[in-house]
Amino acid sequence: MVMSVKLKLRERTRAGIYRRATLQPAAQDATHAAFVSGGSSTLHAQLKDRRRQPLLHFLLMILLFAVVGRAQAMVETLVSQSDIIEGEPFRVIYRIDSAGGAHPDLTPLGTDFRIRRRSTSTNLAIVGGRTKRSTTLTLELVPLRAGALTLPAIEFANGERSTPQSIEVLEPQPVVDDGLPDIIVELTADTLNPYVQEQVRVTMRLLRRVELGQNAVLNEPATDQSVLMKRLGEDDRRYRERRFGERYIVHEREFAIFPQESGTLTIGPATFEGEVMTDTQSMRNPFAPAVVFEKIPSNTLELEVKPIPASFTGDVWLPAKRLDLHEEYSTDEDTLHVGDPLVRTVFLWADGLTSGQLPEIAVNTDASVTVYPEPAQTNDQESKQGYASVRQQDFTLIPGAVGSWQLPPIEIPWWNTETDQQETAQLSGRTFTTLPPRGAATTGAPSDLGAGPRSADDPTANGSVAVNAGRDGATPATGPADPSDALSRPTGRADWVEILAALSTLGWLVTLVVLLLVRKGKASAAATARDGAGRKSDSVTSLKRAGQEVEKALAQGNAEAIRASLLEFGGAYAGARELSQAPRTLSDLVRLYPEAGDAEGDAARRAFAGAITALEARFYQPDGPRAALDSADTEALRAGTLVLAASAKQAANPKRGARKASLPAMYPLVDA
Repeated sequence: MVMSVKLKLRERTRAGIYRRATLQPAAQDATHAAFVSGGSSTLHAQLKDRRRQPLLHFLLMILLFAVVGRAQAMVETLVSQSDIIEGEPFRVIYRIDSAGGAHPDLTPLGTDFRIRRRSTSTNLAIVGGRTKRSTTLTLELVPLRAGALTLPAIEFANGERSTPQSIEVLEPQPVVDDGLPDIIVELTADTLNPYVQEQVRVTMRLLRRVELGQNAVLNEPATDQSVLMKRLGEDDRRYRERRFGERYIVHEREFAIFPQESGTLTIGPATFEGEVMTDTQSMRNPFAPAVVFEKIPSNTLELEVKPIPASFTGDVWLPAKRLDLHEEYSTDEDTLHVGDPLVRTVFLWADGLTSGQLPEIAVNTDASVTVYPEPAQTNDQESKQGYASVRQQDFTLIPGAVGSWQLPPIEIPWWNTETDQQETAQLSGRTFTTLPPRGAATTGAPSDLGAGPRSADDPTANGSVAVNAGRDGATPATGPADPSDALSRPTGRADWVEILAALSTLGWLVTLVVLLLVRKGKASAAATARDGAGRKSDSVTSLKRAGQEVEKALAQGNAEAIRASLLEFGGAYAGARELSQAPRTLSDLVRLYPEAGDAEGDAARRAFAGAITALEARFYQPDGPRAALDSADTEALRAGTLVLAASAKQAANPKRGARKASLPAMYPLVDA
């Protein structure tokens, strides 16, 4: 007989929660007997174990989190590839879930590996309201030998260490030479026997018939200190060319070099270094080409640099392909007056020379003529044929005496590198005639130089000449003027008076409107001036510091340091004067030199321009950048920077120390 027994036990736990235990119906008598005899104690034990289970679960979770947290703090090491070849780079990635991986100790790697590149990245993530940081260190290593090598343990800043890892480095397989190189690096020159300081165009080419990796680098040809090398253009020329019956992609780069010493000169080699995609399949990825690290040098160029020919008669050595002189005048007239200014502009063009190699141009003339030379303006132009330069200079000539005077010819000897002989560029002379000053005739009543003395019967002798104001072209009537007759004849003067009165009224109205606008603009200008006062103060402070750097460079006497400090000074000067563009060359700095207006100031300006030219010429002479400047040039540069600094401060504070500059008389022979 099946009996259903249902027992409900309620027990209050420590947390105040009631738990209920229910026994389901039993279908056999044995079950009932066991319950009656000893089942009561067993049930109490089970209930006690159930109360302990939450505490055990809590302790297990704490232990699990501790183990997982410790596992997350470990350093993970990944190798980018399995087939590692001696001399070819591969990547090793270290990941650590903390911010302490930025400064690891990589010294242990130096035994068997060369570190080619390294990069570090930090990742910050918020998961479940908690901040999680991780650091990834990527190293590009080059194995130094083949065999079984070990990536040693790397210790990071937080004390964590990576696990050493064994790798197998294979020996490089010999490349089957089919007689057709995949990459060619070559150097060519337009001449192998240049003169000293002559321009030599060097062409560097990279020819390839394979794809290159992202890290491919083409290094410039190596040279020694006796060569001045400048790149022609910023971008490489790219085209296709057929070599050995195959089509190659060509990357071409041009350079202009100027040897500074005679003798044997070696240029190169240029070197290609980077990854190359081969035609074979990669062992890591059968669908991608294999990558091979290549380092390919070019050929070298042996130049025999010739000295200056003994037959050259010029003062300045100018080896060029072409050199021309040209001039322009402010007037085409050959007749001038005393005090009239005449501006002569001289242009000097040269192919194969830089502007620093061009000589100064001097204009000599009669002692009665004063010459005011302006600072020269220079410019360099780059092209595939090399450098072309131009020098432009203005000369203001003011004759001071009556008579004839002559501008002598200008001659500049130069060496034609194409014909290998000396030539002379010249400007022909020109003769001018100077007349007395304008307006210097005898004062008094005008007289007719072609007529004799007038008789008393001449009706015009007493100056009474009546002129008919009509438009019919009638002959003027002579004789005494009758005032009553003048009043009786209409002349149209009243109409002109009315027109002038209307124009005068309109002018007053326009003046009133302008005054109102000016008064309104002054208020806004005052606010703008207050805002700019702080900026001008900072600019003047920067200019003062730049001037101190120029003084230090001048004291050291190093030409490189002097040029760098002067360009920095020019930038500070442009900021203090609020110029739109800072000077990029030393010649630009000369053009900023303020006009003095007197003989002493003009002499100082010419001395400053001459010192700048001498400084630029240092870089085209043997040992020029290392040689000290002349004391006169040093003092001229120091004085010029002081004048520029003073003009900038005067512009920043126009009301402080303002003074009027007196100009010399333009017409000294004309009495006031």
